[in-house]
Amino acid sequence: MKIEICTTIELEMMSIEAAIFFDYQPGEPEVRYYADGSGYPGAPPTCEFIGICTEAVEGDGYKVDGISHPDWFELLDDIVCGMIESNKDGLRDRLEEDAVYEWEDAYEDF
Repeated sequence: MKIEICTTIELEMMSIEAAIFFDYQPGEPEVRYYADGSGYPGAPPTCEFIGICTEAVEGDGYKVDGISHPDWFELLDDIVCGMIESNKDGLRDRLEEDAVYEWEDAYEDF
């Protein structure tokens, strides 16, 4: 399932509004015993980074959107992707926890 997280990345001189895209798979439950005595250990949830779309940059007295400067925002996408890649393990853990709760909440609505 594709997950989009809209967030603001706070930097020293500016903040970046971005949409971050992930592919989340909730995993599979453990099966202790089948009728034939075998079992299945299950599979953990996974969360893979797909990409990012920088939407706006805001600083002291200014705000610029991606529509007015598409080339500049493409460069920002690359920079933010590098930031995400350098911290992907911690981010993946947090997203997996958040996505599990969101998925469980959505499941309860049915």
